[in-house]
Amino acid sequence: MSTETLLLIFVAITTVAFSVQCVSLWMTSRTVRAVAQRLEQRSQEVERKFRDLQARLLEISEDLQPLQLSAQDLGNNLDEISSRIRERSRDIDAFVQEILALGRQQADKIDFLVSDTVLKFEQTTEVIQKDVLKPAVEISSFVKGLRAGFNVLFSKSDSTRADRPQEEELFI
Repeated sequence: MSTETLLLIFVAITTVAFSVQCVSLWMTSRTVRAVAQRLEQRSQEVERKFRDLQARLLEISEDLQPLQLSAQDLGNNLDEISSRIRERSRDIDAFVQEILALGRQQADKIDFLVSDTVLKFEQTTEVIQKDVLKPAVEISSFVKGLRAGFNVLFSKSDSTRADRPQEEELFI
């Protein structure tokens, strides 16, 4: 199996893993957002019910003067509860934003990891070409030269050998 094939396989596996992580992060984000929306709807419904209840209590308090002070306290408590519910809703919204920010950070880290891995594979390929393939080609060329030399030495007749010193003198 060649280096390029291994590199392609690794990149494909990394891409699949990155895609799976992205999909799971996206699904988690959707689920958290849906939960936050349901909680917001329920808190609005509870707030609306509390307001309705507060309005009814005010009507009863008008009818019942002696209980008016108690109803005002109850109304204040309901206002406080609704403000707390709003605060909790804001806290949940902030929490969702933090989760999304963390998800983005993790996606950035994954992107860095993939980029760094690809860079290292490219550097490794260059080192292999420089330190392994180039010397192997040089050794192969040297061996071919030796073979050619031996073939010339052993395959030619004696008459050719007599001519050789003249050729070597010309060569030198």
